[in-house]
Amino acid sequence: MNQKELTEWFSQQNIQEVEVIVPDIAGVARGKLVPEDKFLNDSAIRLPESVFIQTVTGEFLNEPVINPADRDIILKPDMSSLRVLPWMKESTASVVNDCFYEDGSPVDISPRQVLKNVLQQFNDLGMEPLVAPELEFYLVKKNIDPKLDLEPPIGRSGRQETVRQPFSLDALDEFEPFINDVHAYAEQ
Repeated sequence: MNQKELTEWFSQQNIQEVEVIVPDIAGVARGKLVPEDKFLNDSAIRLPESVFIQTVTGEFLNEPVINPADRDIILKPDMSSLRVLPWMKESTASVVNDCFYEDGSPVDISPRQVLKNVLQQFNDLGMEPLVAPELEFYLVKKNIDPKLDLEPPIGRSGRQETVRQPFSLDALDEFEPFINDVHAYAEQ
């Protein structure tokens, strides 16, 4: 997609902001929410290299795997991943990015670069990996007070699930509208 086509697509979709994301070591989406004009004007979007050594608990690895200066890395969007986020109230796009140092070399600890390296090793061996994603999640009742314990949600029957049967067909039926939304969003 060239710049003109991209600008037209943003206009057609009424995109106001773009989630510029990179996955971290745990697969958590990290990044920035940038205005569409900053994204379209090819401004260099940067993140600190330490984004790749943060754990799921918010701590950082103790190993010196990054430059002690915690230099910025440059994000370059993989335009094949550009999508509209259907669950956002304001028209928002999302794009996954590859990461590079100032000299143009790829960030070797970026999970996308690690994956590219692994795929190259498969290719060098004449092999092709077969993979499938798995989406795992828990449904919980909305809770805005972090002091309270999480509770099971209320299903479409109006009842709260009290029996822990997450793989039962009855439990799936209770939350079918939500499951249908997940499928629809995944399709988009």
